[in-house]
Amino acid sequence: RTVPVKEHVPEIEETEVTDDDRATAMEDYEKTLKEQRDRAHDGALKDKISALLKLLDAIRHAVNTDPGRVESLNKFVDYYTPTTIKLIERYLQFESSSVITDAIRKTMDDILRSLDKVIDGYEKLLDTLYKDDLLDLNAEMDVMETVMKQDGLIDESEGDGFHE
Repeated sequence: RTVPVKEHVPEIEETEVTDDDRATAMEDYEKTLKEQRDRAHDGALKDKISALLKLLDAIRHAVNTDPGRVESLNKFVDYYTPTTIKLIERYLQFESSSVITDAIRKTMDDILRSLDKVIDGYEKLLDTLYKDDLLDLNAEMDVMETVMKQDGLIDESEGDGFHE
């Protein structure tokens, strides 16, 4: 009886999204949002896009100050940003239409409501990116307050004055 010889099968490497790819995607997203904001006529849409741009800048800053946070951007870059761009693009297409039916108006309103949810989601992402920093800062403030009380620099009744 012969024993079959196992051929060496190379392991399949997972395609890895690099930090550079994410940075490029973020830049492209920002550029597209700015273009869409410039094309928009509706003030509410312009305001929502401006809010997204501010959040995007804050998210980029959070990642640049701590590259370890970049992993939190996978779904953001791969799903949320392209979907947001698509929603805004559809709104712009409807907006430029010569006739806006009730059904189209309802869809446009739905897109604006969805963008509000996207803004909330981006704010939560930003909070998540800073979560460890916020916990560390709160702990440092608590310790400093305790030491100041022990040293008689603040009254016991002035407790919890640093962060409420």
